[in-house]
Formats: sequence, structure tokens, C-alpha cells
Amino acid sequence: ASNSSIGLGVEVGVLGGVSRVPGVEKLVAQAEPASKLDYLPHAMLLVAVSLPAGFGVELNYIPAVDQSSIKFNTAGIAGKWVMTDTIVKWPIDFALKAHYSQSQLEYKQLVSTPVVVQTDVEFFSSSYGLMAMGSKNFIFLEPYAGLGFLAVDGGLKVKASDGTGFFDSNFTTGTEAKTNQVGAQYLVGVNLNLVIFRIGLEVSEAFNTKKYTGKLS
Repeated sequence: ASNSSIGLGVEVGVLGGVSRVPGVEKLVAQAEPASKLDYLPHAMLLVAVSLPAGFGVELNYIPAVDQSSIKFNTAGIAGKWVMTDTIVKWPIDFALKAHYSQSQLEYKQLVSTPVVVQTDVEFFSSSYGLMAMGSKNFIFLEPYAGLGFLAVDGGLKVKASDGTGFFDSNFTTGTEAKTNQVGAQYLVGVNLNLVIFRIGLEVSEAFNTKKYTGKLS
């Protein structure tokens, strides 16, 4: 929950890990029973800025990919206030963190119902949430935990020249599917704070999706 430094400071690093998404596992098993997909990888760059009075800003992003057959971009921003740096003095660090992120993926796929035709597929999603976090610094080790809520909006669009269906005959070109969810989110982790580097491990869960993330900064 603490910032990377007291007062002004900058932290630059990389995040990486895997997520277990039961819904994706079921889709893969239905489409190809012989295939197995237990975990999805994820990775992002991190820039965190510590400000006076316990405030901080974090940026997470992946450099945009724009190739002939695929386009992808994702970015997130978070604001954090460590209130135990200013207004209260507790034996642990306590912070409030608000966050927002958005992602977009576009790719081309050949669909063969009823004839083979190239289809443009677009996935898009955004999320926001608020979390209360606490941590305790033991010289080099800093365990932490957080609990809050997460709201997610997502959707799917398809474009094909002949009205081809995607997934089923009812989902044709020009059709857009959207969904939204609101639920609880929790996380637990630990940071190893060295003189120059910070190494962290974190486990989080929301909407029955577990994410395992490592950090080096």
C-alpha cells in the first residue's frame, strides 16, 4: 500500500504473469476437445510516480501493436492516496486506490459459414474500480492485501462483406454484443524491497478469474 518513496519519486518496471479464466477454458474445449488452455499470459510496463502528502499515480500500458492482420492496445491509470503518510498514524500503511483501464483487439479471421469469407473481429473492454489496501514493512519484506470492487464493460463486433454469421447464424455482420459486470476484487502479495530493485509477487481474483503476477522495478 505504500508508495515507492516519500515525497517525489519515480518507479519504472515490468509486470508479467498468467491468468486462469474458466470461461475461456470451456470455449476452447468446446471448439477443440483435444486442445487445453489452462492459463492466459499477460505482461505490461509500469510507471509509478510518488507525490507529496501520500499521493501517487500509476500508469500501466502495452505499446500498441498495429500489423496488417491484428491491432491491439491496452492502457490503465490509477491514483493512490496513502493516508497514513499524512492524516493518521497507524502501525500499518493504509491506502485508497482508484483505477481505470481499457483494451481493444482487432483481427481478421476466415469464417466458412456458409462460404469462406474474411471477417473483421473486434473485442473491446474497459474497467474501473476502487480498493482499500493495507501493508506492513518489515525492513526488506512488505506483505500487502487489498479488497474492493471492480466494474467491467466489454463487447464484440464483427464485419463481413456478405453478412456471414460468427459463432452462430444469429450473430452476423453489423451485430454487436455487449456485457457488463460488477463484483468484488481481492489481492494479496509481497514485495522484496532492495536498495536498487523491487521484486514483487501478487495473486488477485475477480469474477472467478485468478491472476498471478510478478513485478520487477
